[in-house]
Amino acid sequence: MKNIELINASAGSGKTFSLTQRIAEALKSGIEPEELMATTFTNKAADELRERIRVELLKNKQAEEAGRIYDGFIGTVNSICARLLTEYALDAGMSPAIEVMPENDSEQIFNIAIDSAIEQYAGSMEAAARRLELDGRGAGFSKNDDWRDHVKKIADLARSNLILPGTLRECAAHSWESIQALFDPPAANNLDEELLEAITLAVNHLESIDITTKKSRDVLKDIKNIKGRFDRKDYTWSDWVLLAKLDPAKGEREIVEPVSAVADRILCHPQLQEDVRQIIEGVFECAIGALEGYEAFKREHALMDFTDQETKVLDLCRYNTAFTDSMGERIKLVTVDEFQDTSPIQLALFLALHQLAGQSVWVGDPKQAIYGFRGTDPQLMEEVVALISESRVLEYSWRSRENLLNFTNALFSQVFHAMGAGKVILKVPPERAEKAKGGRLEAWYLTVKNNLDEAAAIANGVRALIEENPSINPGDIAILCRTNARCRAIATALENIGVRASVGRGSLLDTKECQLAIAALRYMNNPLDTVALAELVQWSNASGEWLKDLMSDPDQTKKQWHDSPAVMRLNEGRRHVPYWTPLEALEQAIDRIDLLLDIKSRPNPDLATSNLDALRGACREYIDLCRAHRNAATIEGFIAHLYSTPPEQAEGMGEKTVNILTYHGAKGLEWPWVVLTGLGQEPRYDVFGVHIEAAQQFDPKDPLANRKIRYWPWFFGSQRSYPQLDERIEGLSYKAAIQTMTEREEQRLLYVGMTRAKDGLVLAIRKQGNKLKTDWLDLLTGADGQSVIQWDADTANTMLQVGDAKIPISITEYNAEDMGLPGLAADEDQYVPEGRPSSGDYPPARIAPSSLSGNTGSVAFELLYDYNTRISIHGQPDMDALGSAIHAYLALDYSEMTGEERLETVQEILKNWGVETALEPADLLLAGEKLHAFMNKHYPGCKVLKEWPIFLRNEQNQVMQGWIDVLVETANGYVIIDHKSYPGTDNEERIIEYAPQLMAYKAAVEKATGQPVIGLLLHLPVRGLIWKIQF
Repeated sequence: MKNIELINASAGSGKTFSLTQRIAEALKSGIEPEELMATTFTNKAADELRERIRVELLKNKQAEEAGRIYDGFIGTVNSICARLLTEYALDAGMSPAIEVMPENDSEQIFNIAIDSAIEQYAGSMEAAARRLELDGRGAGFSKNDDWRDHVKKIADLARSNLILPGTLRECAAHSWESIQALFDPPAANNLDEELLEAITLAVNHLESIDITTKKSRDVLKDIKNIKGRFDRKDYTWSDWVLLAKLDPAKGEREIVEPVSAVADRILCHPQLQEDVRQIIEGVFECAIGALEGYEAFKREHALMDFTDQETKVLDLCRYNTAFTDSMGERIKLVTVDEFQDTSPIQLALFLALHQLAGQSVWVGDPKQAIYGFRGTDPQLMEEVVALISESRVLEYSWRSRENLLNFTNALFSQVFHAMGAGKVILKVPPERAEKAKGGRLEAWYLTVKNNLDEAAAIANGVRALIEENPSINPGDIAILCRTNARCRAIATALENIGVRASVGRGSLLDTKECQLAIAALRYMNNPLDTVALAELVQWSNASGEWLKDLMSDPDQTKKQWHDSPAVMRLNEGRRHVPYWTPLEALEQAIDRIDLLLDIKSRPNPDLATSNLDALRGACREYIDLCRAHRNAATIEGFIAHLYSTPPEQAEGMGEKTVNILTYHGAKGLEWPWVVLTGLGQEPRYDVFGVHIEAAQQFDPKDPLANRKIRYWPWFFGSQRSYPQLDERIEGLSYKAAIQTMTEREEQRLLYVGMTRAKDGLVLAIRKQGNKLKTDWLDLLTGADGQSVIQWDADTANTMLQVGDAKIPISITEYNAEDMGLPGLAADEDQYVPEGRPSSGDYPPARIAPSSLSGNTGSVAFELLYDYNTRISIHGQPDMDALGSAIHAYLALDYSEMTGEERLETVQEILKNWGVETALEPADLLLAGEKLHAFMNKHYPGCKVLKEWPIFLRNEQNQVMQGWIDVLVETANGYVIIDHKSYPGTDNEERIIEYAPQLMAYKAAVEKATGQPVIGLLLHLPVRGLIWKIQF
């Protein structure tokens, strides 16, 4: 490709500075400011680039050009497209007044279109989706995939790759044709009947003999459970795989083998093949229907979204002579920032604009192409880059110190060997030589066994780093995680030891500062909103007696409320409300109750301020949404919008706050210290799901030509492996392509993480015995396919072998135990209103009994009852959902139900909680019968109260509210029974953990009734035990 200059800018090499210099050179050489088109990916980056260019022009004494730079095309891709479509609306065949939907709004409308299309097909696909376990049932790690999600992904890929409905139908046919290579020819005989017959014979035989091993007893139970599903015609294809993989003890192997033999013919089952075909074709048809419905909605309402903007401008570039003649005269240079992050359609657009301008500069780093999940295509970008002959490399690092640079150079020059060392290795510039000396590489070996303990061990490492290095503030540290869930877990672990963390923690509406701002806005808008008024009074009434005052003298109390300064100021503002926008009214409400001043006296004022900024941002989004819909923006509408789609809380910030974010979120950022986590996570090479397939022959004039979407649904639900199928997949060239693509993406993601640090880089690695879990790091391989880093579990090691280089490293072991370190230094003094405390920790006003812990004295206990049965838990269900389902059934008065009614009730409860496959209904029925028999035996004729509410205010003036699972009223006092669904065997630890909760229940009951509590019982239905806590 001619006249495209490629600037390879590795991490920290001064990309923006170089782009600014290149544009300034072009302007100095004769290109006018109005003839420049510079695209960025954020408005902030566009503003920064524009200002840098202006300053550079002023330095060069080009004052006139500096003033005209605002006339050039500098902005995000979508802002430039919007301007072009406004100026060339008639050429594009559209009205200049067409509205562009905000991104959130277009997402919602798109989802509505998808839901509408899915509704048309759901009935015909339901049975197949259930058998394939693509119905979205379950929760947590046990949640099934959902074919509806696959519809959305296909529709998204189709739009970003300009794949039309007719081509999508070809993609469906191609997907079905290609997946048939995994099947055997359909069987002529009835496999269902054969398998059921084999199962019946095996069950009868096994039940007739004395089985002495747990292994074989478990196999029998599995076979019987599956037989029940066969009888109900409710089996799934994963049941067949489970039967094919049965592994009883040697003595029962011959009995079970016929079952496994029939089940192992699953790949020739005609119904399985029909189910897969039906899902593939149905999902593609749903995607087509969703796209057509979405387009119809936009046409009807004269709306377009960001993808439409890009598509319209691309069409103008390709097919409209008037546009190409005009723009060929107007632009002479196109620059693209972060070219590696362009979507396929944006890449096509940049190539088309280049044809008009004749000269382009692309700046970026292929090693940082990590946004494949957002629809970018690194492979497509590689095809284009390979055709660009003119390129230069930024060779200096302006970020990292010398030792860190030596580490990343030694490592990634081999990982990205195909690029050539010259495009990977960075040098320290001469002017930084002294300042860049040093830099610390550390490894934290985490001697833990689970993720929870790993988070605690990482928190201990961070705490030690801060305590042992006074020059390092918490805000100098960033912890990078693979997922948002891990971010939250580590943030919680840090806060448990007194270190503030920056990760968002839930809904913005859950924060006190936003609740108060909204309450003030509601009351100022409507004086009859007494709930809002009560919220404000509760906040301002330090004594906490407002409710008591209201009950004793309502008229006088309400008068006092209205006479409070904050409420009076809100009343004064009410007459202006009709003339304010919702954002102006929100600002007034915040100001009139002195909320910004108040939060300075509360813990973490920086985070509270950020949350108020997020609330303002939500208000702006609402106003933009109303403008796009041509609706009036009102205060009532804003409040309704907030509650319908609650925004997330802000992330904390400041030098006293550790930054926690994902690897993807860290791109483009830097910190003095960076801690990398999740380094032991194994990559997944999944040929199943939705993937884009490149054209066999790349055409630079039409880069999106002949691209296809391949969709292979996974057959066997919760059974993630099936040896016979695994062998066939291993032999596919498609599997090799997916594996290579996945490994490259993982290597690039590690590159991004390792190049964020300026002064220190920490690799947090789990250590079990003498073995390090480095699965992700092991993907950093050289040309020989071997891992570049040679790890040593010895903590005394001071040098790390990286290829041929030896890099100094410091290794420390951490575990999850409390290290007993002193508290961190207090935050800086805050200027606060007189009479308000400036610091201090406050206990929560409300607590849940289940959250109680601590020392209750010596806890004695005894086993009171053993059912001699237990509830068997299958797979890895969400234990919270499972516990809720068990509680829900045990809370019922099932003593008057028939057996059939109880069974139906249990099945419905398990289904509602998404755990219907986690346990057998019969097990839960038996647990209920055993509990009922126990109470009849020990407390005959006594009144039994289930889910009984309790309320207690403790010595710290905290309100405790909760529910007692079972309260038995006897002649001598009360007995409290608490259900716990914990399945483990560590009885002593758990009883000690649960004792404070039961003691709190005891205190509440005795205070409320004046009668003694004579028994505290802990019921463990999963294990079939009842323990008595002595007090």
